[in-house]
Amino acid sequence: MPLQTQLEAKTHATFDALMWAFAHPGRVQALQLEPDENAFFRIAQALLDLETSAWTNDAALEPQLCVLGAKMKSLKEADYVFCANTPVSDLLHVIKRGSPVAPETSATLVVSAALEIGRLVRLTGAGIQSSLELQIDVPPEFWQTREQIMSYPIGWDLLLTNGSSLVGIPRTTRIEVL
Repeated sequence: MPLQTQLEAKTHATFDALMWAFAHPGRVQALQLEPDENAFFRIAQALLDLETSAWTNDAALEPQLCVLGAKMKSLKEADYVFCANTPVSDLLHVIKRGSPVAPETSATLVVSAALEIGRLVRLTGAGIQSSLELQIDVPPEFWQTREQIMSYPIGWDLLLTNGSSLVGIPRTTRIEVL
């Protein structure tokens, strides 16, 4: 069996963290980052390739995404959206949400947001036993807009990062701001 390179091992560990994050919404997963590494770039390494597209509002991240082979596209066309700050509602209405026939064509939104501080939210849905409460520094308007535009299977999946911490919130998860 071939041995993994160090980069392959890191990418595999990141992909595992992403899968666990979506399998168990609201549970904090740890990314194994080097001191000089950025969580957005590590996530991009695990998800982007020549067949994917991306958009970012982080000028420093854009050339790194291009190196991975992803096509840079407009916000409404991108498969992966990397936002350095929580996007305001006008951006959320533009992100790809798929269709009832092809929900897999929706985007994944990756947002930098402080965890364990901010507003308390209650998560319910698949992968959550009963309910789960989590503190996330995301404005209530974000959750309100998300609620308005989501209609399963239409919607986008959300990854929240803070340093080396990662939380996944699939489109199937319901959010109640407490």
